[in-house]
Amino acid sequence: MRSFANSSGPPNNWTLDVIEHNMFEPYAAAETNFTKLDPQSIMMYPIPSNWTKDGFSVGLNNDLSSTDKKFIYEQYS
Repeated sequence: MRSFANSSGPPNNWTLDVIEHNMFEPYAAAETNFTKLDPQSIMMYPIPSNWTKDGFSVGLNNDLSSTDKKFIYEQYS
């Protein structure tokens, strides 16, 4: 069972169904523009290592990564 303590409480107050959808269901490639996984991206949710099987984790990113900047440039220029 995944630990959802951070998402099920304030400020999100998400139900388990909403957590599953928002955190774990990928978008279809035809429905969005995207880059390869960038753990430094400002668009990444924080992921605690106890949510993953291999210890992967992501902290709270507060700045645009180089991938974010390149993607923004490509989308809007």
